Amino acid sequence: MVVLMDPMEDPDDILRANRSREKTYMFDVAFDYSASQEEVYRATTRGLIEGLISGYNATVFAYGPTGCGKTYTMLGTDKEPGIYVRTLNDLFRAIEETSDDMLYSVSMSYLEVRTFSHNLFHVFSSRTHRII
Repeated sequence: MVVLMDPMEDPDDILRANRSREKTYMFDVAFDYSASQEEVYRATTRGLIEGLISGYNATVFAYGPTGCGKTYTMLGTDKEPGIYVRTLNDLFRAIEETSDDMLYSVSMSYLEVRTFSHNLFHVFSSRTHRII
């Protein structure tokens, strides 16, 4: 869902006072509340595995306000794994299938940018860095 606020309706909103009332957004794909973790993974991330196996880097980025489902989409649950777990499962499955021909080195990071506190949090190392 995209919610647009009319900046002219709130005269106290100084930060948005000079912005256009009309906004246009383009998405590759959009999901409703009934989309499964598997559907989201297949439509957004699964296609990266072939490139990873070929030696390319990849980034998966979840963006949105607090409470919109970023952590759920990335991590999921035990019964419904998210993008992160599904990607690792498929990546290591692909490595197993080609391991006779190739030697692989896998490294990864999982970061949270916490704009409300201006911190960058590295989930794997539990380190926090001030970004502003």
